[in-house]
Amino acid sequence: MKDASTIITEEESQIVLTEEERLRNEEVADMKYILSRPEGLRFVSRLMDKGHIFASAFTNNGVTSYKEGQRDFVLANVLDVVIEADPFKFLDVALRIKQERGRLC
Repeated sequence: MKDASTIITEEESQIVLTEEERLRNEEVADMKYILSRPEGLRFVSRLMDKGHIFASAFTNNGVTSYKEGQRDFVLANVLDVVIEADPFKFLDVALRIKQERGRLC
């Protein structure tokens, strides 16, 4: 039997969903603003580069787990917001990283 404190009504559930949607919309709007500025584009490019988005995280030693952790953070917190905010800016980020490194992977 559920405890009275854990019972959520349908109306409360809708409010939670609405709050989550509001927060996501804020994230996307913030990212659009960040990507609209050259400084923001540079910053997001550095985050993705440090997160090994366009490179293998595999090494022959214990560093692989560390790199995968960095990659997971960027995938979970940055990449999907960038793509939702402006998919073409994602391509700009990839191009910037390629130009800086001379290659993507």
